[in-house]
Amino acid sequence: MTRQEQNDRVAALFADILRQMRGKNEEYASAQNALRNFEDGAALMGVTPGEALFAWAGKHIVSVRRMVSDGREYPPAVWREKCGDIIAYTAILYAMKAEGRRP
Repeated sequence: MTRQEQNDRVAALFADILRQMRGKNEEYASAQNALRNFEDGAALMGVTPGEALFAWAGKHIVSVRRMVSDGREYPPAVWREKCGDIIAYTAILYAMKAEGRRP
């Protein structure tokens, strides 16, 4: 793969992630509070919103680890979904911190 091909693939992945995040914001967040589900989940678990986010991201991280090590072939769409979810959770964690919140 050339650098340009890599850049194009990453750009397409990021565009897909942003589109997916916008759709999920409609489902999981309010217009006034994009982090509502993380705050509500954190309250249920007795942790911070960042800790709740990381716990939910953990299932995707574990899944990708298994995919890397189990020797099976997975369709590109599965890799995109799993890696995209990890990137999305990381971006939301960054947004929490950028807003000045304690994640």
